Amino acid sequence: MKAPTSLLFIVSAGPEFGLGHLRRMQAVARAYRKTGGQGPVDFYLLGCLPSDLAVFDHDMIDGHLTAGTIDGMANFCSGRHHDVVMFDLHKKHIGPQLFRLSQQLPLSGVRLVAIDNVAIQAEMQADLRWVPSFFKDPAWPEHLDIHYGWDHYLIEKRLETAPLPNKNHLLILTGGSDAAGLGAIWPNMLEAGIGQPLEIHWVQGPFSKKPDIPRQTKHQFIVHHAPKGLDHLINACDRVLTVHGISVFEALMYGRDCVVFNPYDDQSSLEMTAFERSGVATVVDSHHRMVDYLAACLTRQSPFAAPEPNTPDGAG
Repeated sequence: MKAPTSLLFIVSAGPEFGLGHLRRMQAVARAYRKTGGQGPVDFYLLGCLPSDLAVFDHDMIDGHLTAGTIDGMANFCSGRHHDVVMFDLHKKHIGPQLFRLSQQLPLSGVRLVAIDNVAIQAEMQADLRWVPSFFKDPAWPEHLDIHYGWDHYLIEKRLETAPLPNKNHLLILTGGSDAAGLGAIWPNMLEAGIGQPLEIHWVQGPFSKKPDIPRQTKHQFIVHHAPKGLDHLINACDRVLTVHGISVFEALMYGRDCVVFNPYDDQSSLEMTAFERSGVATVVDSHHRMVDYLAACLTRQSPFAAPEPNTPDGAG
């Protein structure tokens, strides 16, 4: 009888890298379990300390988390056998050590899955290359067989979609570490620029500072520190204001109108332009434009009524 398939996820996660890579791989691990997979599941996390592990939203009781380093990655893999190793890494964790490991592991029968930034590296050996994006970047090496598309985002929907509450509930997501420091900017801008009272649900990531909420405010701010999943919060809101990342597509999955702010300099401008043209969300490139857009929505005939969407333009 064949032994159950064992999985290892090597993932970037922590104060500098946020939680997006980890959340995607957790969704894959849960899907493996739901489809009957019984093998061991391990996570090797780059970019965090052992003390950080306690703050991660990790609901797989039998999935073990290890905080490691690039230097220790090969030894970790050789110390235990996994049938499949999946890599979902930030660009800072991609380099010669990773490429060497990708050449060594197949010699012992390990199958490799390269995801996102790792998938587009020609030096990386992989049995499957998967980019969680609708957009095919013309800069990708032409000889690589890269899977991508709107159905490739590696997210899991846990709840049925609830009707819009129509109560001016705004959910704000600034990422696991709020790398752009939006908690110090947006609360006061929303206070000054939005005249109609809102119920604002602010998700404070595990590595983020608490938002700087004005002492005197017309809005009701409710801070959720490192909640276990976002599904229930998305389902209970009228609109989502979020930085560009996995949370955008979680919000869209629940049919919520989504305002997307992109603070990342390394984000492909071609991809962001194509995303904006797709019309699936409203993309803003400045704090003031974000506030002006939300204020305009509140002046329409229904709470947070969306403007006419942009015309889709070859975003498939």
